[in-house]
Amino acid sequence: MERAATVLKATGKPANGDAFRLDINALRAVSVVAVVGYHFQIPGFAGGFVGVDIFLVITGYLMTGKVLNDLALGRFSFIAFLLMRLRRIYPALVVMIASTIVVGWFVTLPNEYLKHLLQALSALIFQSNFAFNSDNGYFAMAAQTKPLLHTWSLSLEGQFYFWMPLVVPLVRQRSAPDLTPGKKPTEINRASGRYRETSAAAAVGCHRHRDCANR
Repeated sequence: MERAATVLKATGKPANGDAFRLDINALRAVSVVAVVGYHFQIPGFAGGFVGVDIFLVITGYLMTGKVLNDLALGRFSFIAFLLMRLRRIYPALVVMIASTIVVGWFVTLPNEYLKHLLQALSALIFQSNFAFNSDNGYFAMAAQTKPLLHTWSLSLEGQFYFWMPLVVPLVRQRSAPDLTPGKKPTEINRASGRYRETSAAAAVGCHRHRDCANR
């Protein structure tokens, strides 16, 4: 309770970092509509792929905020954080990949099916962005024949979920604001904001490695 009161007093926000955010969910909806419009080539959505950038920045902001909140409350656990994200992502991912493997057995040639199995494995371990980026060139399979191509962005998320909770505690430890009496709350707010800005910038920076998605 004392830690929660300290967080509330220092940041002006409740200690619970999992509260529903209508503005964030509205941004998510906009990003999804933009991406869908782009893929269906709807007029006016030529730049709809920027929706993926928006989604990654939202992820960076929310997840870094959660880690900072848990650190402030003294309850952060790297393993617990990873398991939480895996429980959120893996069930739907496994069902989707299993479905493509079953269908692929009947509709693809042996060599293509073997490539698909390797791509499925890379998606399961959040490395498909590297796998698809290496599968290019004159003899590469067409993008339309890669049903798991869209998992490149999910792999970016997975990599972010692994590295961010390792880096943020180190950054926080080296530059954490001093909560001693007399410390101005504005200085604390600025420090907290920089952590989240750094996270968003990291997500966008990783996103620059998505060349494979444009092929």
